[in-house]
Amino acid sequence: MLADTLDTEKITADYEAGVLTLRIPIAERAKPRKIAIGRGDGRKQISG
Repeated sequence: MLADTLDTEKITADYEAGVLTLRIPIAERAKPRKIAIGRGDGRKQISG
């Protein structure tokens, strides 16, 4: 089972010298992003 936060459409696999390497990228919707938060005296950004 793979988590919903992984982009299963872009999985790649390589096999070389007896080593299997899987690359499973994180889906865009799961990546941290900045959200602007407004306050009465101005705007600030936080990372999350």
